[in-house]
Amino acid sequence: MSLLPAWPWFGSKFSIAPAVWDRFGNPGNFVDPFCGTASIALARPTPGKVETLNDLFGFIPNALRAMRYSPDALAEEIAWCPVSELDLHARHKALLERMDEALVERLRGDPKYFDVELAAWWIWGQSCWIGSGFCAPSGASNRKKPALSGQGSGVSACRPKHGIGVLRGSLQLPHLSGSDGTGVGYGRGIFASGRRDDLAGYLGAISDRFGVARGTSVRITCHPWEHLVTPAVTISHGKTAVFLDPPYGEAAKRTKNLYAKDSLDVAADVRAWALEHGDDPRYLIALCGYEGEHKMPATWEKLSWKSRGGYGNQGGENVNARRERIWFSPHCGRPAQRSLFETRTIQSTTGDNQ
Repeated sequence: MSLLPAWPWFGSKFSIAPAVWDRFGNPGNFVDPFCGTASIALARPTPGKVETLNDLFGFIPNALRAMRYSPDALAEEIAWCPVSELDLHARHKALLERMDEALVERLRGDPKYFDVELAAWWIWGQSCWIGSGFCAPSGASNRKKPALSGQGSGVSACRPKHGIGVLRGSLQLPHLSGSDGTGVGYGRGIFASGRRDDLAGYLGAISDRFGVARGTSVRITCHPWEHLVTPAVTISHGKTAVFLDPPYGEAAKRTKNLYAKDSLDVAADVRAWALEHGDDPRYLIALCGYEGEHKMPATWEKLSWKSRGGYGNQGGENVNARRERIWFSPHCGRPAQRSLFETRTIQSTTGDNQ
Protein backbone atom coordinates (compact mmCIF):
# COMPACT_ATOMS: atom_id res chain seq x y z
CA MET A 1 0.00 0.00 0.00
CA SER A 2 1.55 3.29 -1.13
CA LEU A 3 0.93 6.34 1.06
CA LEU A 4 1.59 9.97 0.17
CA PRO A 5 4.04 11.90 2.38
CA ALA A 6 2.62 14.23 5.00
CA TRP A 7 4.49 17.43 4.19
CA PRO A 8 6.22 19.13 1.25
CA TRP A 9 10.00 18.73 1.15
CA PHE A 10 12.80 20.08 -1.01
CA GLY A 11 14.34 17.27 -3.04
CA SER A 12 11.51 14.78 -2.39
CA LYS A 13 11.93 11.53 -4.34
CA PHE A 14 8.30 10.41 -4.02
CA SER A 15 7.58 10.63 -7.74
CA ILE A 16 10.49 8.34 -8.59
CA ALA A 17 9.87 5.84 -5.76
CA PRO A 18 8.19 3.18 -7.99
CA ALA A 19 11.35 2.99 -10.11
CA VAL A 20 13.43 2.63 -6.95
CA TRP A 21 11.40 -0.33 -5.69
CA ASP A 22 11.41 -1.80 -9.18
CA ARG A 23 15.16 -2.19 -8.70
CA PHE A 24 15.27 -2.97 -4.98
CA GLY A 25 12.58 -5.63 -5.13
CA ASN A 26 11.42 -6.65 -1.65
CA PRO A 27 14.46 -7.15 0.61
CA GLY A 28 13.92 -7.97 4.26
CA ASN A 29 15.83 -4.92 5.49
CA PHE A 30 15.62 -1.29 4.35
CA VAL A 31 17.66 1.68 5.62
CA ASP A 32 17.08 5.35 4.75
CA PRO A 33 19.68 7.55 6.53
CA PHE A 34 18.33 10.83 5.06
CA CYS A 35 14.62 10.04 5.11
CA GLY A 36 13.10 13.56 4.84
CA THR A 37 9.38 12.84 4.34
CA ALA A 38 9.99 9.05 4.48
CA SER A 39 8.45 9.04 1.00
CA ILE A 40 10.48 6.06 -0.25
CA ALA A 41 9.31 3.90 2.64
CA LEU A 42 5.71 5.13 2.30
CA ALA A 43 5.71 4.28 -1.40
CA ARG A 44 6.96 0.73 -0.84
CA PRO A 45 4.45 -1.74 -2.30
CA THR A 46 5.06 -4.41 0.35
CA PRO A 47 6.74 -3.46 3.65
CA GLY A 48 9.80 -5.47 4.63
CA LYS A 49 10.56 -7.12 7.95
CA VAL A 50 12.90 -4.39 9.24
CA GLU A 51 13.03 -0.73 8.20
CA THR A 52 15.15 2.06 9.69
CA LEU A 53 14.22 5.69 8.99
CA ASN A 54 16.68 8.32 10.11
CA ASP A 55 17.15 12.06 9.82
CA LEU A 56 19.56 14.30 11.70
CA PHE A 57 17.01 17.16 11.66
CA GLY A 58 15.17 16.45 14.89
CA PHE A 59 11.76 17.75 13.82
CA ILE A 60 11.51 14.95 11.24
CA PRO A 61 11.94 11.93 13.56
CA ASN A 62 9.76 13.72 16.11
CA ALA A 63 6.99 14.10 13.51
CA LEU A 64 7.34 10.51 12.31
CA ARG A 65 7.13 9.18 15.86
CA ALA A 66 4.07 11.30 16.61
CA MET A 67 2.38 9.91 13.50
CA ARG A 68 3.30 6.38 14.51
CA TYR A 69 2.42 6.41 18.20
CA SER A 70 -0.27 9.09 18.56
CA PRO A 71 -2.05 9.81 15.26
CA ASP A 72 -5.37 10.87 16.82
CA ALA A 73 -3.79 13.40 19.19
CA LEU A 74 -1.63 14.72 16.35
CA ALA A 75 -4.65 15.15 14.05
CA GLU A 76 -6.55 17.04 16.76
CA GLU A 77 -3.57 19.30 17.48
CA ILE A 78 -3.04 20.12 13.80
CA ALA A 79 -6.63 20.58 12.73
CA TRP A 80 -7.57 23.66 14.71
CA CYS A 81 -5.42 26.15 12.84
CA PRO A 82 -6.25 27.96 9.57
CA VAL A 83 -3.57 29.47 7.35
CA SER A 84 -2.22 32.43 9.30
CA GLU A 85 0.85 34.47 8.49
CA LEU A 86 1.20 35.61 12.10
CA ASP A 87 1.00 32.06 13.46
CA LEU A 88 3.41 30.84 10.80
CA HIS A 89 6.18 33.20 11.81
CA ALA A 90 5.41 32.95 15.53
CA ARG A 91 5.62 29.17 15.40
CA HIS A 92 8.72 29.32 13.24
CA LYS A 93 10.40 31.38 15.96
CA ALA A 94 9.09 29.23 18.81
CA LEU A 95 10.16 25.98 17.13
CA LEU A 96 13.65 27.32 16.52
CA GLU A 97 13.92 28.17 20.20
CA ARG A 98 12.75 24.70 21.25
CA MET A 99 14.91 22.74 18.82
CA ASP A 100 17.92 22.51 21.12
CA GLU A 101 20.41 19.75 21.81
CA ALA A 102 18.40 18.63 24.84
CA LEU A 103 15.42 17.78 22.61
CA VAL A 104 17.66 15.93 20.15
CA GLU A 105 19.23 13.97 23.01
CA ARG A 106 15.78 12.96 24.25
CA LEU A 107 14.94 11.75 20.75
CA ARG A 108 18.19 9.80 20.63
CA GLY A 109 17.94 8.46 24.16
CA ASP A 110 14.39 7.13 23.99
CA PRO A 111 13.21 5.49 20.74
CA LYS A 112 9.58 6.21 21.66
CA TYR A 113 9.97 9.82 22.82
CA PHE A 114 8.11 12.49 20.87
CA ASP A 115 6.35 15.82 21.43
CA VAL A 116 2.91 16.00 19.79
CA GLU A 117 2.64 19.79 19.94
CA LEU A 118 6.03 20.30 18.29
CA ALA A 119 5.16 17.72 15.65
CA ALA A 120 1.82 19.40 14.88
CA TRP A 121 3.33 22.88 14.68
CA TRP A 122 6.13 21.69 12.45
CA ILE A 123 3.97 19.66 10.02
CA TRP A 124 1.45 22.51 9.80
CA GLY A 125 4.19 25.10 9.23
CA GLN A 126 6.06 22.98 6.72
CA SER A 127 2.84 22.71 4.72
CA CYS A 128 2.25 26.50 4.83
CA TRP A 129 5.82 27.66 4.18
CA ILE A 130 6.95 28.55 0.67
CA GLY A 131 10.35 27.25 -0.34
CA SER A 132 13.05 26.02 2.01
CA GLY A 133 14.13 27.39 5.37
CA PHE A 134 11.25 26.59 7.73
CA CYS A 135 12.71 25.95 11.20
CA ALA A 136 16.22 25.97 9.79
CA PRO A 137 18.63 28.35 11.57
CA SER A 138 19.66 29.74 8.17
CA GLY A 139 16.02 30.60 7.46
CA ALA A 140 15.32 32.28 10.79
CA SER A 141 15.28 35.76 9.27
CA ASN A 142 13.79 34.71 5.92
CA ARG A 143 10.25 36.03 6.38
CA LYS A 144 7.70 34.59 3.99
CA LYS A 145 3.98 34.48 3.46
CA PRO A 146 2.14 31.25 4.13
CA ALA A 147 1.15 29.21 1.10
CA LEU A 148 -2.46 30.02 0.22
CA SER A 149 -3.15 27.50 -2.53
CA GLY A 150 -6.93 27.22 -2.96
CA GLN A 151 -8.39 26.40 0.44
CA GLY A 152 -4.95 26.38 2.01
CA SER A 153 -1.85 24.27 1.83
CA GLY A 154 -1.18 20.97 3.52
CA VAL A 155 -2.64 20.66 7.01
CA SER A 156 -3.64 24.31 6.89
CA ALA A 157 -6.54 23.39 4.59
CA CYS A 158 -8.27 21.51 7.40
CA ARG A 159 -10.48 24.45 8.42
CA PRO A 160 -11.12 26.51 5.28
CA LYS A 161 -14.14 28.21 6.86
CA HIS A 162 -11.78 30.20 9.08
CA GLY A 163 -10.27 32.08 6.17
CA ILE A 164 -7.08 31.95 4.20
CA GLY A 165 -4.63 33.99 6.21
CA VAL A 166 -3.36 37.51 6.60
CA LEU A 167 -1.64 39.38 3.75
CA ARG A 168 0.41 42.46 4.43
CA GLY A 169 3.46 44.33 3.27
CA SER A 170 5.47 43.36 0.20
CA LEU A 171 6.36 39.80 1.12
CA GLN A 172 6.74 37.32 -1.72
CA LEU A 173 3.74 35.94 -3.57
CA PRO A 174 2.11 32.92 -1.90
CA HIS A 175 1.53 29.58 -3.57
CA LEU A 176 -1.77 30.00 -5.45
CA SER A 177 -1.86 27.27 -8.08
CA GLY A 178 -4.10 24.21 -8.11
CA SER A 179 -2.69 20.88 -7.04
CA ASP A 180 -5.01 18.12 -8.20
CA GLY A 181 -4.98 18.56 -11.99
CA THR A 182 -8.46 20.13 -12.13
CA GLY A 183 -7.47 23.71 -11.41
CA VAL A 184 -8.90 23.46 -7.90
CA GLY A 185 -6.23 24.17 -5.29
CA TYR A 186 -6.52 21.67 -2.47
CA GLY A 187 -3.08 22.54 -1.11
CA ARG A 188 0.06 20.60 -0.40
CA GLY A 189 1.12 18.28 2.36
CA ILE A 190 -1.41 16.41 4.43
CA PHE A 191 -4.55 17.62 2.68
CA ALA A 192 -3.40 17.25 -0.90
CA SER A 193 -4.72 14.37 -3.01
CA GLY A 194 -7.35 13.23 -0.56
CA ARG A 195 -5.41 13.62 2.68
CA ARG A 196 -7.33 16.70 3.79
CA ASP A 197 -10.76 15.01 3.81
CA ASP A 198 -9.95 12.54 6.58
CA LEU A 199 -6.92 13.76 8.49
CA ALA A 200 -7.36 11.30 11.36
CA GLY A 201 -7.82 8.41 8.93
CA TYR A 202 -4.75 9.38 6.93
CA LEU A 203 -2.54 9.69 10.02
CA GLY A 204 -3.99 6.41 11.26
CA ALA A 205 -2.88 4.76 8.03
CA ILE A 206 0.63 6.16 8.56
CA SER A 207 0.58 4.82 12.12
CA ASP A 208 -0.47 1.41 10.83
CA ARG A 209 2.26 1.46 8.19
CA PHE A 210 4.95 2.37 10.72
CA GLY A 211 3.54 0.18 13.46
CA VAL A 212 3.56 -3.55 14.03
CA ALA A 213 0.19 -4.29 12.42
CA ARG A 214 1.89 -5.31 9.18
CA GLY A 215 4.55 -7.40 10.87
CA THR A 216 7.23 -4.81 10.14
CA SER A 217 9.71 -3.48 12.65
CA VAL A 218 10.17 0.23 11.86
CA ARG A 219 12.87 2.10 13.78
CA ILE A 220 12.88 5.92 13.69
CA THR A 221 16.19 7.50 14.69
CA CYS A 222 18.08 10.82 14.79
CA HIS A 223 21.78 10.14 14.21
CA PRO A 224 24.57 11.06 11.78
CA TRP A 225 24.17 9.02 8.60
CA GLU A 226 27.30 6.91 9.13
CA HIS A 227 25.73 5.39 12.26
CA LEU A 228 22.99 3.90 10.07
CA VAL A 229 25.17 2.06 7.54
CA THR A 230 27.10 -0.19 9.93
CA PRO A 231 26.73 -3.97 9.58
CA ALA A 232 24.70 -4.06 12.82
CA VAL A 233 21.97 -1.93 11.21
CA THR A 234 22.27 -3.29 7.69
CA ILE A 235 23.42 -6.79 6.67
CA SER A 236 23.08 -8.34 10.12
CA HIS A 237 19.36 -8.43 9.18
CA GLY A 238 20.01 -10.08 5.82
CA LYS A 239 19.97 -8.54 2.35
CA THR A 240 19.63 -4.79 2.79
CA ALA A 241 18.46 -1.96 0.54
CA VAL A 242 20.10 1.36 1.41
CA PHE A 243 18.62 4.54 -0.06
CA LEU A 244 21.17 7.35 0.07
CA ASP A 245 19.78 10.83 -0.58
CA PRO A 246 22.30 13.20 1.05
CA PRO A 247 22.26 16.98 0.61
CA TYR A 248 23.53 17.79 -2.86
CA GLY A 249 27.26 18.32 -2.55
CA GLU A 250 29.69 21.02 -3.60
CA ALA A 251 30.19 19.32 -6.97
CA ALA A 252 26.48 19.88 -7.69
CA LYS A 253 27.07 23.67 -7.73
CA ARG A 254 23.84 24.30 -5.92
CA THR A 255 22.68 27.05 -3.56
CA LYS A 256 23.90 26.85 0.03
CA ASN A 257 21.59 26.54 3.05
CA LEU A 258 18.84 24.64 1.26
CA TYR A 259 18.55 22.09 4.05
CA ALA A 260 17.88 22.39 7.76
CA LYS A 261 20.99 20.27 8.33
CA ASP A 262 23.06 21.38 5.37
CA SER A 263 26.48 20.21 4.24
CA LEU A 264 28.40 20.51 1.00
CA ASP A 265 30.79 17.73 2.04
CA VAL A 266 28.64 14.82 3.18
CA ALA A 267 27.66 13.75 -0.36
CA ALA A 268 31.26 12.87 -1.18
CA ASP A 269 31.56 10.75 1.97
CA VAL A 270 28.29 8.98 1.15
CA ARG A 271 29.53 8.25 -2.37
CA ALA A 272 32.74 6.76 -0.96
CA TRP A 273 30.74 4.43 1.28
CA ALA A 274 28.51 3.41 -1.63
CA LEU A 275 31.49 2.57 -3.82
CA GLU A 276 33.14 0.59 -1.02
CA HIS A 277 30.05 -1.60 -0.52
CA GLY A 278 28.47 -1.60 -3.96
CA ASP A 279 29.97 -4.91 -5.12
CA ASP A 280 28.81 -6.76 -2.00
CA PRO A 281 25.77 -8.87 -3.03
CA ARG A 282 24.27 -8.36 0.42
CA TYR A 283 23.70 -4.67 -0.38
CA LEU A 284 21.25 -3.02 -2.77
CA ILE A 285 22.31 0.65 -2.90
CA ALA A 286 20.71 3.70 -4.49
CA LEU A 287 22.70 6.95 -4.51
CA CYS A 288 20.93 10.22 -5.40
CA GLY A 289 22.50 13.36 -6.79
CA TYR A 290 22.82 15.71 -9.74
CA GLU A 291 24.35 14.89 -13.10
CA GLY A 292 28.11 15.38 -12.80
CA GLU A 293 28.08 15.24 -9.01
CA HIS A 294 29.11 11.59 -8.68
CA LYS A 295 31.45 9.64 -10.95
CA MET A 296 30.26 6.06 -10.68
CA PRO A 297 31.53 2.86 -12.34
CA ALA A 298 29.87 1.60 -15.51
CA THR A 299 28.51 -1.35 -13.54
CA TRP A 300 26.16 1.01 -11.73
CA GLU A 301 22.91 1.84 -13.53
CA LYS A 302 22.22 5.56 -13.90
CA LEU A 303 18.58 6.56 -13.87
CA SER A 304 17.80 10.05 -15.17
CA TRP A 305 14.58 11.71 -14.15
CA LYS A 306 13.02 15.16 -14.13
CA SER A 307 11.47 16.65 -11.04
CA ARG A 308 8.87 19.37 -11.17
CA GLY A 309 11.25 21.70 -9.40
CA GLY A 310 9.61 23.71 -6.67
CA TYR A 311 8.98 27.28 -5.62
CA GLY A 312 12.20 28.32 -7.33
CA ASN A 313 10.83 26.99 -10.61
CA GLN A 314 7.94 29.46 -10.77
CA GLY A 315 8.12 31.74 -13.78
CA GLY A 316 10.66 29.71 -15.75
CA GLU A 317 12.51 26.49 -16.36
CA ASN A 318 14.48 25.13 -13.43
CA VAL A 319 17.57 23.58 -15.02
CA ASN A 320 18.32 21.63 -11.85
CA ALA A 321 15.05 19.73 -12.26
CA ARG A 322 16.59 18.05 -15.32
CA ARG A 323 19.82 17.15 -13.51
CA GLU A 324 18.31 14.62 -11.12
CA ARG A 325 20.01 11.20 -11.17
CA ILE A 326 19.93 7.98 -9.15
CA TRP A 327 22.75 5.47 -9.40
CA PHE A 328 21.96 1.82 -8.53
CA SER A 329 24.61 -0.66 -7.40
CA PRO A 330 25.34 -3.74 -9.56
CA HIS A 331 23.23 -6.15 -7.50
CA CYS A 332 20.03 -4.12 -7.81
CA GLY A 333 17.50 -5.60 -10.19
CA ARG A 334 17.04 -4.35 -13.74
CA PRO A 335 13.63 -4.12 -15.45
CA ALA A 336 13.44 -7.01 -17.91
CA GLN A 337 12.70 -4.84 -20.93
CA ARG A 338 15.79 -2.69 -20.47
CA SER A 339 19.49 -3.33 -21.03
CA LEU A 340 21.98 -3.11 -18.17
CA PHE A 341 23.44 0.28 -19.10
CA GLU A 342 20.38 2.00 -20.53
CA THR A 343 19.66 5.45 -19.15
CA ARG A 344 16.03 6.43 -18.92
CA THR A 345 14.43 9.82 -18.34
CA ILE A 346 11.31 9.94 -16.20
CA GLN A 347 9.05 13.00 -16.10
CA SER A 348 7.73 13.72 -12.64
CA THR A 349 3.99 14.30 -12.66
CA THR A 350 3.60 15.12 -8.99
CA GLY A 351 6.68 17.16 -8.22
CA ASP A 352 8.63 17.73 -5.02
CA ASN A 353 5.95 19.43 -2.99
CA GLN A 354 3.90 16.43 -2.00
